[in-house]
Amino acid sequence: MKQLELELNGKTHNPTTPFLQDAENETRTINCNGKDISIAYWNLIVTKRDLSMWCKFGMKPNRYWKVSDVKKYFGITGTRETLYDRFIEMYGDLIPDTSKDKS
Repeated sequence: MKQLELELNGKTHNPTTPFLQDAENETRTINCNGKDISIAYWNLIVTKRDLSMWCKFGMKPNRYWKVSDVKKYFGITGTRETLYDRFIEMYGDLIPDTSKDKS
């Protein structure tokens, strides 16, 4: 298995986080619209929605959702005010915004 490291703003993301372990494990997939995608990227996309609701509106996506689980899975830290920005920074490095390319 290759060692996956993610560099964010000159700082290497911790390769022992569950997110990066899931990202390098190609056997953990989920079927989305007829195509298999990595469970790590599925969690990334769903967490963007969930974290946005929690940080912007104070809403939990469901009664069992905890922000500490998000922090542990992605290896990020911060308060409600800074957590979303840090997550979006990581999200943007992994899934580039293609809407800017379209004119």
